Amino acid sequence: SGWDSSFSYSPWVVYHEGQFHMFYTGWGVNVAVGYAVSDDGVSFTRVGDEPVFAIRDDIEGRTHFAEAPVVYITEDGTWVMYYGLLQGKRFPASSIHRATAPSPEGPWTRDDEPIYVSAADWDAQAVPQSVAVTGEGVFLFYDGRDGTSAASGVLVSADGIEFIPYDDPFTPDLVDPVIGEAGVQAWDGAGAASPVVFAADSGFEMFYIGFEGPDNGQRVLRIGYAVSDDGSSWQRYADNPVVVIDTQSSAPNSLGFPWMGGLKVDDTYYLYYALSAGAEGVGVITGTVGE
Repeated sequence: SGWDSSFSYSPWVVYHEGQFHMFYTGWGVNVAVGYAVSDDGVSFTRVGDEPVFAIRDDIEGRTHFAEAPVVYITEDGTWVMYYGLLQGKRFPASSIHRATAPSPEGPWTRDDEPIYVSAADWDAQAVPQSVAVTGEGVFLFYDGRDGTSAASGVLVSADGIEFIPYDDPFTPDLVDPVIGEAGVQAWDGAGAASPVVFAADSGFEMFYIGFEGPDNGQRVLRIGYAVSDDGSSWQRYADNPVVVIDTQSSAPNSLGFPWMGGLKVDDTYYLYYALSAGAEGVGVITGTVGE
């Protein structure tokens, strides 16, 4: 349809009552959040001809658009969306916001104030990527980009409304990444981004996209796996990367894209990815991780 006619990206999927619910950013005339459903998690059908959530704000004279939806469902059945605001056509703004709805189709009501405004150079462009809910609260993982590298941080909340960013007490910064600017291997030596995090029986699991250098990211998509006890200290899998896809993309801004979302149903992982701003549609990978 016209509103998402150019391309779709930043997919996030929720499994609820036997159905897969995808939220994604669509780009056409404007930028907004779309909704699609699937019975198998692979083939999705758009719901309606219009976005389920669209907002454009004029902040300090600059137009911002809602994008990068991350969604979960509370115990009382409320659907909660965290989203970023996009400034212009390429650069995410430095704030993350929250909206709620009684159903995935809305109506969505946004909070008046952002839940987070970036507080460091490394997360000057803050974009929500994943949410995991445990008995200890809501863990919202996000990408931080400074234009030359990528890292991922986490915001933690007891109620899903007021969040505290992770702060390493051994650094002078008020906000620190949890999976870093550089890995120890070449394939993620330039950074780790787009974290997809699941709450596990003890701790957390993460899939992330590794960046080897400024010319690599979209031509070869490499996905790593990591585990954590607390959501802030992560141990990378010894046999990373667990997924390698030759995308043959020629998009120039490898650190801006790709995007990835995902979920785990029983013992199967579903990873959804969009390769670049110029690529149409969303791909899916399914599988398990070896011991």
